[in-house]
Amino acid sequence: MERILSIEELENAPNKTLHCVFNEKIDQIDCKTPVKADLYAKSLGEFIQITGHINTTVMLECDLCLEKFEYELDFDIDELYSKGSLVSDYENSDKEFEIKDGQFITDLNGEKEIDIYDLLYQSVILNFPNKKVCGINCKGKEYLSHEENNDPRLEVFKNLQINPKKKIVEHKKERKMAVPKKRTGHSAQGSRRANWKATKPETTKCPNCGATVLAHTVCTECGTYKGQPVKLADKAAAAATAKKPAKKAPAKKTTKKAEAKVEETKVEEVKTEVTAEVKEEPKAEEAAQEKTKE
Repeated sequence: MERILSIEELENAPNKTLHCVFNEKIDQIDCKTPVKADLYAKSLGEFIQITGHINTTVMLECDLCLEKFEYELDFDIDELYSKGSLVSDYENSDKEFEIKDGQFITDLNGEKEIDIYDLLYQSVILNFPNKKVCGINCKGKEYLSHEENNDPRLEVFKNLQINPKKKIVEHKKERKMAVPKKRTGHSAQGSRRANWKATKPETTKCPNCGATVLAHTVCTECGTYKGQPVKLADKAAAAATAKKPAKKAPAKKTTKKAEAKVEETKVEEVKTEVTAEVKEEPKAEEAAQEKTKE
């Protein structure tokens, strides 16, 4: 049983090749049968290659039922060792290197022996399955049921009583302002406000005095509209409407004919007042012209 491989013996061996046989259990692993390994070590100048086959049966613990079961391992190994140190070569160079499959090398750092026992231990551990299950039909033990795994600390939550409907009603009562059902987007708001524009009012020239006035309005300078005087009529109408009406007598039942007669009398009164003012206006103009001639 060879546990250690001497590099000096390997260099002095014929064809620089040694045959190693290992047949015993590894202490750190629960092995049912001894680990059988048939290995060949070969010197390749600055490197040493170890190839071979390993076969053993180990005891593993099921991840579901926590029971131990047998698991057979049967695989090949191919390891490469460097006699010197490759790390220093990579550290001194500025380039970056990507390690791919088949490029994993163990540095010996000048050591003169290779630990075969440690090599077999690592090889067996790395070949264990990621999920250890004793069989396809394994569903775990009965003690993992819900009843036996009740945590006493969680019993406090059983006494909690929540009534979501009551909370919603109270929240609605506290609400005092209206909330829109839908939110107005920025695009809709912008398109609506795009029509909010200040426009220049249309203006025209008075045909009588030539002053600039708003369209369809009475001239503020001469008081005419389309060449006709309307300023005095507006004053008379305003004076007529400004008169305080007499106190109304108690309401009496009147007919439509009586109401029409009352309106006709009011219109005749306004007409007489307007005609009187129009007659007085030319007299005032004549007096003004005489003063200018003098």
